[in-house]
Amino acid sequence: MKNAQSKFWTKPLVLLYLLLPGLIIFREYLFGDKLFLFVDIASDSINLMYPKLVMYADTFRENGLFSWSFREGLGRNIFNRVGNPFNWVYIFLGRENIPYCFIYVEYFKLMLSGIFFYAYLRMVNQTLFVSLIGGLLYAYCASIMLNMPWLGISVMALGLALGLWTIERLFQKGRWRCLPILGFFVGTPIYGLQLGMTLIAYALIRFIGMQQKSLRWVLLRGIKGIGFVLMGTGIKLFIYPSTIKNMLNSPRGSGEYSYKKSLLDKGIFHTESLEYYWTVLYRFFSNDLLGNGIDFQGWYNYFEAPALFVGLLPLVLLSQMVIIKNKRIKYLFVGVLTVVFISLIFPFFRNAFWFFIGAYFRYFGHVVLTIFLLMSLYILKEILQEQKVNLIALGIVTVCLIGILFVPSPYSAIINDTLRWVVVGFIALYTLLLVAFHKLPQKVNLSWMLLVLIPIEIVVLGHFMYHNRMAITVDDWKAKKGYNDYTNEIISEIGKNDKGFFRIEKNYFSGPSQHTSLNDAKVQQYFSSPNYASLNQIWYVRFLVEMGLIQNVNERKTRWVKGVGERTLLCFLTNTKYKLVKGDGRFAGNGYTSVGQVADIQVFQNQLFLPFGHSYDKIIPYELFKQLDDKNKDVALLKALVVDNPNDKIWADLETMNLQNIPAYNQYDLLDLQTDIGQRREGYLQISSFKQNEIQGTVELNTDKALFFSIPYDTDWHAYVNGEKRELIRTNIGFMALPLKAGQYKIELKHQPFMLKAGLGISFLFLLANIVCYVFYKKELD
Repeated sequence: MKNAQSKFWTKPLVLLYLLLPGLIIFREYLFGDKLFLFVDIASDSINLMYPKLVMYADTFRENGLFSWSFREGLGRNIFNRVGNPFNWVYIFLGRENIPYCFIYVEYFKLMLSGIFFYAYLRMVNQTLFVSLIGGLLYAYCASIMLNMPWLGISVMALGLALGLWTIERLFQKGRWRCLPILGFFVGTPIYGLQLGMTLIAYALIRFIGMQQKSLRWVLLRGIKGIGFVLMGTGIKLFIYPSTIKNMLNSPRGSGEYSYKKSLLDKGIFHTESLEYYWTVLYRFFSNDLLGNGIDFQGWYNYFEAPALFVGLLPLVLLSQMVIIKNKRIKYLFVGVLTVVFISLIFPFFRNAFWFFIGAYFRYFGHVVLTIFLLMSLYILKEILQEQKVNLIALGIVTVCLIGILFVPSPYSAIINDTLRWVVVGFIALYTLLLVAFHKLPQKVNLSWMLLVLIPIEIVVLGHFMYHNRMAITVDDWKAKKGYNDYTNEIISEIGKNDKGFFRIEKNYFSGPSQHTSLNDAKVQQYFSSPNYASLNQIWYVRFLVEMGLIQNVNERKTRWVKGVGERTLLCFLTNTKYKLVKGDGRFAGNGYTSVGQVADIQVFQNQLFLPFGHSYDKIIPYELFKQLDDKNKDVALLKALVVDNPNDKIWADLETMNLQNIPAYNQYDLLDLQTDIGQRREGYLQISSFKQNEIQGTVELNTDKALFFSIPYDTDWHAYVNGEKRELIRTNIGFMALPLKAGQYKIELKHQPFMLKAGLGISFLFLLANIVCYVFYKKELD
């Protein structure tokens, strides 16, 4: 009875122990007047994450299960985002509640990470005390704490903790029921591969390196386990074809702008700058020694710099590797540490972990700190069991650790001195505690002392990280500024009077952060051309590069797309009907007339508006078009359709434009513009029904023409002409057109994610297979 009562109280006490540091660290966000939205280096929380989730919530409310959004720049497939289970929390809560829920969802993920890691440690026969310490250090490690405002890394950390726990259940007890859940939990294919590689490596090290089972046994059980994981993954299989296609159809996935070639060209033994290596060293001691948030002055930036901190105790404990009795384990630790340090010294191996799509730490850094944590916890267990400490090794390592913090470096002048002494204090405390445990005749209760000291360390260092961060307050959020500025009133009024499809451009940004907010349209509910996303639409990017709107292009620059607002003629092409202007009205340009003003925002309307789905009767070969100057290209796009293969028979009925008939930009006057707009309007799509993934309308053409749509080219868009499926052709560098003979037509444009029907069928079969297994296959694996 006593043992049963002990077990009953253990779980709530574990939960409370893991919760308490977070309640103190995040008290201003959980109970105070601060939102978990930042205007400093973590401005992605308010410039990227918040607008994106609002867009998902709005699109789901408007269209149901979403696949395409015209608020993602000029348009982009967003179907791949359906797979993240945490996104649906925000979607169902609705746009009004999203900013208030960030901290609670992230705190919940932090707690789950700690709980699963604690449960995993108990599975590998760690003591209750060591498991509590491990769960706590894992939950508040750098890659979770530092990256919470970016939302994604915490999902990766939770996935690894869940994966380690399910692997142990599989290999120790043959329990498979959590494996499909792990498979379903996995987000993107890239993350799935990274997590899979990590868990396979762990399984080999854990069960072969420690000689608990034969290789054949491990392989057979591993294959069965992978099968159950894939069963869970298969439920979401309908998402993955579109996700992979979206990745490939982005600058990160395509060869011309991606980092792949440049990273590979550096070679295996390429080294980084001296600043990088010092940043790596300092980041083992704290996230904030080199500055906090926007004040960070180390290598790269606060987010992209290596996040390797997992507490100061593990640094001290690694000195005791010498006391490990099992030589095989000791050599295994040395081998793993060697691999880790080589990966930190030579970035090639870290980049390979990311398949060379970027020079990131992120999940790689989390794997590194998890390795350090697991090793240190094993050593702590040895210390507690053997009741001894190697004082010589402890002294040497402690002196080296403190020495690193004071030895001259490129960052000596900028280190946070207060934090440095705090770090030194905790290192000294842990060292003295180990010395006292070894030397005093009356043994110090090391476990209880650590259980008290470690939460204090976490709270103190967490205070440095989040107490003085530049976060949005609730009052600021509700005030008439930021995303809540007068733009909303203007958009609402325009929407009441104008029900057609059009885009709006602004010469100002509403987001409240220190960095430019390019995602205002997602929050303020209008269509526009700017966009900030990790995976922008490749054909839209190619169009902007061709038009000179992205200079000296590389993959990083393609994430911040400012759009076409400053190029008036391109605004005509992309159906921009209104411009909202602060200050200089010249931003509006020819053809736009002032129709009102709200506060300091002038509203301009396009009097020569070119509707969505306008037509061309002339073409220009791309090979000739690219010889024009950038702004002369703007003129050309209003006169003729740019095609790759002018000799293709589909263009046989359209006249080829003579470049001599294209006036120079500085000679192109309002009369020329009126003439060209009038010709483009001679046969345009009369929209009868508009949804973001389905557009219907009619068109009447007096001559053979090409109907042009300002939708970035995507093969998931399908056209139906009088009910008959027709191919959409890529034109104007990165958009779509439909060649048509003279006549009257009913046009339907539908977006259907790649392999959706086949994927849904396969996913349904996987769902049935899971149900059958859970209902009928109740045995543990032999």
